[in-house]
Amino acid sequence: MGTAWLRVVCVLAMVGVAAVLPGCSKGSTPTLSTEELSQLPPEQQIIESAASGDVDTLKSLLAVDPSLVNIRGEADRTPLHFAAANGHNDAVRLLLENGADPFAEDEDGFPPQSAAQQWDHLDTAKIIAEAVGAAGEQVQ
Repeated sequence: MGTAWLRVVCVLAMVGVAAVLPGCSKGSTPTLSTEELSQLPPEQQIIESAASGDVDTLKSLLAVDPSLVNIRGEADRTPLHFAAANGHNDAVRLLLENGADPFAEDEDGFPPQSAAQQWDHLDTAKIIAEAVGAAGEQVQ
């Protein structure tokens, strides 16, 4: 993967909000408080919630606006990219069940499965691979 991928994956800068991914920090993903999260626009809330694996907030956001599932954030990444990069399997499953595009490519041409593989979340990559396979079968 290119250095642009690593640079952007390490820090997601969104209007003063930084979501550091565990693949970069070797630690847990810092999460915003409920109050801080609620101050963000829904487009940023879903990215932050996906990056931190906050399934309850993801469910709430998608119930109000299902189109958020494929919203584009920093570097043209979707919530699925961020959940995958952090190995949040429950969030990945929820996003896929709600129509997340497993083929969506970021600005560097990488799909969410690559984000999971980049950070050695092989179980997460497998979940996405199964969704890719199922989507391929539906096309045929």
